[in-house]
Amino acid sequence: MIRRIFYHIMRALMEIAFHVYVKHFEVINAYKEKKRDSVIYASNHSNAFFDAFSIIYSQKKIPVFLTRAGVFSSKTSSFLLGLFYMIPIYRQRDGIKEVAKNQEIMAKCIAYLKEGRHPVAMFPEGNHNMKLGIRPLQKGIARMAFDALEKYPDLDLKIIPIGLNYSDPRAFRANVLVLKGHPIYVKPFYDIYLTNKLEGTKQLLEVLSLEMQKLTLSIPSEGYEEIHDQYLKYRNHGSDLKFNFKEDKILLQNLLDGKVPEIDKKRQLNKKLPFYFRIIICFPIWLVAWLSNLIPVFLIRLILKKTIRDDHFIDSIKYAGSTFLFPIIYLIQSFVLYLIFDSVPISIIYFLLIPIISKFYYEYLYKFN
Repeated sequence: MIRRIFYHIMRALMEIAFHVYVKHFEVINAYKEKKRDSVIYASNHSNAFFDAFSIIYSQKKIPVFLTRAGVFSSKTSSFLLGLFYMIPIYRQRDGIKEVAKNQEIMAKCIAYLKEGRHPVAMFPEGNHNMKLGIRPLQKGIARMAFDALEKYPDLDLKIIPIGLNYSDPRAFRANVLVLKGHPIYVKPFYDIYLTNKLEGTKQLLEVLSLEMQKLTLSIPSEGYEEIHDQYLKYRNHGSDLKFNFKEDKILLQNLLDGKVPEIDKKRQLNKKLPFYFRIIICFPIWLVAWLSNLIPVFLIRLILKKTIRDDHFIDSIKYAGSTFLFPIIYLIQSFVLYLIFDSVPISIIYFLLIPIISKFYYEYLYKFN
């Protein structure tokens, strides 16, 4: 009970920070989950823990995440991840003794599926990668689904494919589109599995992979960098994320077919002129925002430099650090203003306005870059 209360408090606070950190967040559901529903989420994995938060905020339930055991390396990380219902899953590289713990973890997940209150979320690619596309799926998700039906044959178990799409997985004020596809009912594949385990597993993973590909953008590994650079140059930047996704799908197909769009340079310049004009007019405000964020930005960069060994965790650390660090620094700076001007109203106005000003400052900085 205490854990659930703490979870909801932390979720509420971090969700506010999440909606400040991202510019547009849109969720499109093809299936409406029931209050109690036996569901496994199967998502692509490109942005470390930020992927988990994108799934958490896409629905009202408390999902349980199967997370690679390596990130539970300390008591602190184990405690914090546990509060967010993240459960370690062990791989062969962790050792035979550790892998044996997976049986207990699978039993716990199956109990969650039977209860139906907590969706079990998995990243079946097995690792994270920022490259656009679905990598080969691991068998673990099929094994869990079939084990659940073996224990509870009448369970109406389904897998919901999820596509997490980022306009830029490392940028502050980027866009996030969460696409949830139609459910894949496990029972027909389980019937095949009972007669031929390999075939049942193979067919389930093939269907799941195809459904996940529909919900994400994809570039083949051959010639990836060239196509990706062209995609970044010509892609849509509007606020309608669903429309952007459809247009980007068409764009990528055209680029793969060798059809490169033409750029109307005059129209592009006409779009940029008002943008540059606003930067000049608002320069004093941007200067205040830049000065106000010097310390927290420096500290975040220092944390990244000291702790990050895998670039995929950059966005996750920036988000987590910003959630707690920026408000504290703003509060300290507000107090300093009070000491300088001996004015409570000035301090309060600064503390209330600086997050809003900073939000627009970084938004324009992102566009400028």
